[in-house]
Amino acid sequence: MQSIQWPPTARGTRPDAPAPCAPRARALRVRTCSTSCSWLNPLREKSLLKSRGDSAVVAARPSIEIQAIRTRLSNPAVTARLGPQAKALESSLSVWESDPFPAWNSLNAVHTERELKDCEDLLRRVESKPLTEEQARAVICFDNRVQVVASAGSGKTSTMVAKAAYAIHRGFVAPERIVLLAFNKQAAEELKERAAESFKRLGMDEVAVEASTFHALGLRIIGKATGEKPDIPDWATDTVGGLRKLTEVVDQLKDKSPVFRTQWDLFRFVFGKDLPAFGLPGAADVWDAQGNAFVRTAQGESVKSQEEAMIANWLFYNGVEYVYEGDYKYRTATEEHRQYKPDFYFPSVDLYHEHFALNAQGQPPAHFENYLQGVQWKRQLHREKGTSLFETTSYGLRSGTDLQRLETELTSRGVLLDPNPDREIPQGGQKPMESVELIGLVRTFISHAKSNCLTVPMMRQRLDAMRDETFKYRHCLFLDIASPILDAWDAALAAEGGIDFEDMLNLAAEHLESCRYEAPYEMVMADEFQDASRARARLCRAMVQKPGRFLFAVGDDWQSINRFAGSVRIFVFEAVS
Repeated sequence: MQSIQWPPTARGTRPDAPAPCAPRARALRVRTCSTSCSWLNPLREKSLLKSRGDSAVVAARPSIEIQAIRTRLSNPAVTARLGPQAKALESSLSVWESDPFPAWNSLNAVHTERELKDCEDLLRRVESKPLTEEQARAVICFDNRVQVVASAGSGKTSTMVAKAAYAIHRGFVAPERIVLLAFNKQAAEELKERAAESFKRLGMDEVAVEASTFHALGLRIIGKATGEKPDIPDWATDTVGGLRKLTEVVDQLKDKSPVFRTQWDLFRFVFGKDLPAFGLPGAADVWDAQGNAFVRTAQGESVKSQEEAMIANWLFYNGVEYVYEGDYKYRTATEEHRQYKPDFYFPSVDLYHEHFALNAQGQPPAHFENYLQGVQWKRQLHREKGTSLFETTSYGLRSGTDLQRLETELTSRGVLLDPNPDREIPQGGQKPMESVELIGLVRTFISHAKSNCLTVPMMRQRLDAMRDETFKYRHCLFLDIASPILDAWDAALAAEGGIDFEDMLNLAAEHLESCRYEAPYEMVMADEFQDASRARARLCRAMVQKPGRFLFAVGDDWQSINRFAGSVRIFVFEAVS
């Protein structure tokens, strides 16, 4: 890149003093600047201006002191020496100062229209019926990174197959340099068959492209890079087998550690459901005749919020006798107000318990009108009547401190806690999360953690940075039970000398990123990309990291069916790009 400074500074002169140069020398330097200003001209010959290459060109724009050049152009002696080139230089300066992207977009639009016309026959015959205009434009768009998001049945896969045919037809990419990626083996076989049918319709019978699953491709990459394919145990390749293995792991941990058993049962019985954001209603179980929503507890009450349900379930789990919204022992009803009914009452120790929707600053949600007045009225009433009141808040529940305080308060008054996850649920009571459901949640967690290359210390660091209002306590409790399960899972893999799919995808990507192996593909095409985990996205990115390579991904973010495998919404494409 040529950096031009104008005017040059002679030794012994002031930086702002005119340099002692003749008009001819000045004109020569201005012509040199004109060459720098025209650094974009070669791009006008390109068929399609690609965002990656063109961004690099913009970054390589020469450094020019534009105002100094214009000052020299205002010198009659210089313009006289330049002659007709003076106008050309003025035009080049204007181009240099302008934003090139609108011009590039215009050139690309012209190119697209020309290609749609020139390739009309291919676009009409490549599939069993002609491509729609949207499909055709997606095929013609040959930028380095292209993402197509469309609904089910709109022809995303047809567009993908047609793009492969177009790339080969135009000579952009050789057939052996193209790979079509699918989530499972059946989908990969279907892609290969559809591509073969399309090529046959176009008279390209001898042409074939590779179609593969992410996992098969990852295994090949590792084998090529190391000379040895890794082993993946059968139980790590099958969803049912993986859940069965995790069940064994959890049972072993429960037998070995009473602490783990307690944490496991407490989580599924009390913390199985997440809480909504502070001040927002959560999912309801029942509604009354007026349309008011309620949440069902294990004991069978219909309470007003998930926070109250969580407290009630904690009490039931620990065998604490309580009454929900029973009448206060003193009459408070008036012409305008009904009888006061505290949230909870513990008859064995004559203790009332109110749960208030207050944040860390002691404030209710903004839309809770006159809520603080009600809180103060209840506190004042208990003081006047001499009744014992225990308080919890939304903040205290979400931070985990209030349940610990409640345990301390009850035990100090002589209440004996009897944790029992197998306590019989009365008819109409809400059953807790089943162990099999929690095992499935842990399996998804393992996939996400490994796909994102997150270690337990890294996740704890993230939790430490979270605000308590986000129900940080629940997340910490979940990590406490998931962490030993993850360790046991990895130990089981190591005992068999194997790895799981997430390990394999990450290892394959590492080999590509470190250049221990270079993928032979110039065009990577991923189907159903809404099902792509971050590990799959990382593998795609590694395969197209070199210049002149293309990624084309299709998917529908409302159609994901493989979230269990660590898939995330289609915005992972941003990370790939």
